Amino acid sequence: MGLLVLNGWQIIQKPYDDRMPAFGHTLTYFVNDNWSLHSNSYVGPQLGHNTLTLTVTGIPINLPGAPVLGNQLMHDLYAKGQLSERVELIAVFDVGVWQYELDFGALSNGRIWFAPSLVAAYKTGEKSRITLRLEHFNDAEGALVNIPAPGDITAGGLFRPSVSPIHITGASVNYDYNLSAFAKWRIEARGLYSQNSIFPKTYGSNAPNANTLVFFTTSLSVRLFK
Repeated sequence: MGLLVLNGWQIIQKPYDDRMPAFGHTLTYFVNDNWSLHSNSYVGPQLGHNTLTLTVTGIPINLPGAPVLGNQLMHDLYAKGQLSERVELIAVFDVGVWQYELDFGALSNGRIWFAPSLVAAYKTGEKSRITLRLEHFNDAEGALVNIPAPGDITAGGLFRPSVSPIHITGASVNYDYNLSAFAKWRIEARGLYSQNSIFPKTYGSNAPNANTLVFFTTSLSVRLFK
């Protein structure tokens, strides 16, 4: 078990001098020689998007607000199992709540997001393995990703903008090969599907966005010491 004092959410340099540090925990439970359960958490400052509500002639209008500093409460839970000498399985469920003012008694009033995933790895040889990954990201309230929707027209004839709910499903396959005890080479193919057209077809152009994105990557990682 470990207790964490952190600068913030996925950052190195502390950006908020007037804010308290973030906190978290990490806990690992070994069920047996083949299975383990892992629990991790984060509570601390995080930029998010507030929503401004205006009332015009009695009609509430929700406007996507600019980025504001709020609080993120996040929990990461995953199970890791060695099914055989060659097969490894990892099941992950991440869930988070963003609130402007952190209130543990009213978490349902915050913006909730969650991301389950499933990873299966197969050792193809002494120096190589193939990994398959299925994942889903749900941010229906714009907690982490805030993309304005086209909006609609109210009964009073007013234009009402809104926030696009984000639902992204992805799949990937990668091949790892250990060139030596100090170097690993990876090639990967990954595809993403979104219910909304949020992926730009051509960067910097006026082409309409797409709801699918497929890309290929390769990388070489080097370790200096054992």
